[in-house]
Amino acid sequence: RRTQDNADNMFEAGREEELGYANDLIEIFGYPYDDDIGPGGTYPDGYDGPDMYHYMYIDVPTLAGTAFDFDGGITDESDLGINRIETFTGTFQPSPNGVEFFNMHPLDHNDTACLSQPDQTGCPLGTLDLHNTLDVQYTTIQSPDFGFWFTKPDSWTGSRRAPGELQQILQQMLQARISLKQALVDYDKLRLEILAQADTLKATFDVSDNNINIAIAQRRKLQNLTIATEVMNSSAIAARRVGEFLDTTFKGAVDCIPKNLIAGLAAGGDVASTARCAVTQAANVPKFALDTVADALEIAGSATDAAKEDVGELSGIQTSINEAGLELYNVKGELDALMREEPVLRAEVFARTESIKELVGDYKAALSRGQRIFQNLVIFRQEGAAGTQQYRYQDMAFRIFRNDALQKYRQSFNLAARYVYLAASAYDYETNLLGSDSQAGQKFLTDVVKERSVGQVFNGEPVSGSPGLANVMAQMKLNFDVLKGQMGFNNPQVETNRFSLRKELFRIPDGAEGDAEWQAKLESMRVDDLWRVPEFRRYARPFAPESAGPQPGLVIEFSTNVTFGLNFFGWDLGPQDSSYDSSQFATRIRSVGAWFGDYADLPLADDPRIYVIPVGEDVLRAPSADDFSVRQWQVVDQAIPTPFPIGSDDLDDFGWNPLKDTLSGSQTDLRRYGRIRAFHFSEPFDDSQVTSDSRLIGRSVWNRKWMVIIPGGTFLNDPVSGLDTFIHGPLVPGGGGVRDGHGVSDIRIFFKTYAYSGL
Repeated sequence: RRTQDNADNMFEAGREEELGYANDLIEIFGYPYDDDIGPGGTYPDGYDGPDMYHYMYIDVPTLAGTAFDFDGGITDESDLGINRIETFTGTFQPSPNGVEFFNMHPLDHNDTACLSQPDQTGCPLGTLDLHNTLDVQYTTIQSPDFGFWFTKPDSWTGSRRAPGELQQILQQMLQARISLKQALVDYDKLRLEILAQADTLKATFDVSDNNINIAIAQRRKLQNLTIATEVMNSSAIAARRVGEFLDTTFKGAVDCIPKNLIAGLAAGGDVASTARCAVTQAANVPKFALDTVADALEIAGSATDAAKEDVGELSGIQTSINEAGLELYNVKGELDALMREEPVLRAEVFARTESIKELVGDYKAALSRGQRIFQNLVIFRQEGAAGTQQYRYQDMAFRIFRNDALQKYRQSFNLAARYVYLAASAYDYETNLLGSDSQAGQKFLTDVVKERSVGQVFNGEPVSGSPGLANVMAQMKLNFDVLKGQMGFNNPQVETNRFSLRKELFRIPDGAEGDAEWQAKLESMRVDDLWRVPEFRRYARPFAPESAGPQPGLVIEFSTNVTFGLNFFGWDLGPQDSSYDSSQFATRIRSVGAWFGDYADLPLADDPRIYVIPVGEDVLRAPSADDFSVRQWQVVDQAIPTPFPIGSDDLDDFGWNPLKDTLSGSQTDLRRYGRIRAFHFSEPFDDSQVTSDSRLIGRSVWNRKWMVIIPGGTFLNDPVSGLDTFIHGPLVPGGGGVRDGHGVSDIRIFFKTYAYSGL
């Protein structure tokens, strides 16, 4: 850790610490709704901090046509809808030490003069402007299912850029309340079924409690139902207490919303003990119907009291069992089955109640943590102001919190880890070992993520044994040195092969009928403008600017295969077909070329050029001899920038950033493919006549999708006429635009490859 005594450097370090506070607040309070930022909202335009004033707003779901329907109002005591409450207005005074209303980030001041005069009113070292206030609007709802709840206004159509921990807990709490409602409905439904069954029993057998009196059994039954009644009443009390507990969390919103919900974030009750609240309501003061849920449970308890009397009659029924016979026993059994379900549903009610209590505790804990972070931010500025006096505040903050050199080290380490990760990816691609192998590249990829130090490097070479990135690099090198001989990397099988698109890919024979089919196939792959082909725009180096106009051409797509019994294009191996050896675990490209059959006789340019681009996934077999598993690789051919050495002057420069200042280029640029020259094909085959392109070196010949792109402008200045001649042959003199039908007879792809045998 290098200590900087310069006040300007101290200021920058303090700013980084405050950014940490701001990010922590965003994680808890989330970002504001889009509608709450800018004109008409609480926050100024461009605000990028936490939602300190409307953090309790969530998107409450609208369940139309049910008891949770938001669109209907509460019209009487028995209505189970949800009623929107008129807007509450909270008035705030500014927080001290430059926090003001929205200044959670460093350098966020109401006046840019604070940068040069931080001791003036409203700045970090100045006094508060108590005449400056902020009015915040709040919208709430009430319902028997949700109780007292905050929700965004109807006019808000946007969303939060990212929710915070508080909003996530509130959403879970809302779902838990709905689940509790459902459990209560099920419980009440069971009670009604028990009463209905008892009524049925009495009506069927006409049992009278006046002529039957089994006192002992009746007393036991009544005692059991009394216990059940007390349990139901306890459930009602528990539900009410949950509602009261939730309402207590938001209770201050009625009396003084900002005092408890918002201003309490700053200094244990008020924003620096200076905030005041002026809450106003609309003409109709809203009633809070949270207790309606508990009332429903008490109704269930009262119904159970009625059930006691009915079961008192049921105990009398016990006397008549001897006379009623088997049918009476059957009906009684159904009633007993319903009674046995009651403890299960009661336990469900209590379980859902406890879930709500737990969420309320999580909410209060998260809110308290956010309050402490906010208070720490204020204290941080207060201590810095008291200890440094004006500009020395930044110097003090630097000594207390963070050293800029450590941050630069971490950024440099992350850059080094990124390059080691790329090296491990290349190792994994070359060896293609499965994850179960101890030497597999996937293990090294995991190790790179875990490392937190550079490790030991001696004379520019990584040394194994010490934890760090260097140890990963050294182990990969040792493994590769061993595998190089075992897998045949130092003794590849070199091969030259050529493939006919007409015969081997499209299975079009020679002859007049075949020529017509070949021409039709080429016509089907003709496009009016290559710029409309996404792969051309992404992977190909353009031969002309897009402003030059549409560029017609041919786009031929195909896949390749290296499987025993199949030709190179995945068809059953037949006469004159070509294929690669499936006993080799990897067959890679050394160079590629192209030919056009019977091209020399056409009145076209002598040196046409085409694109041969692998746009799909490379496929490689596992290197083990008896394992025919394959791995697919989406190869991203990027231009990896070379990092420059880091000097001491770079570390002293506060604005120095390793990702930006040590790399020679962008890390996201793709290396796009240029065109290769296509030659006239003639027998006998002589590959010395071909200038092959090595741009694809290292890529697998087995690929899920290849594209051969032939621009029409490579044949003639008139690309349309060039394509017509290429496909259908030259014009017949005096034929009125008719062509002789003798265009290119075939397109052949030529590969020089090297293959590895594997383990």
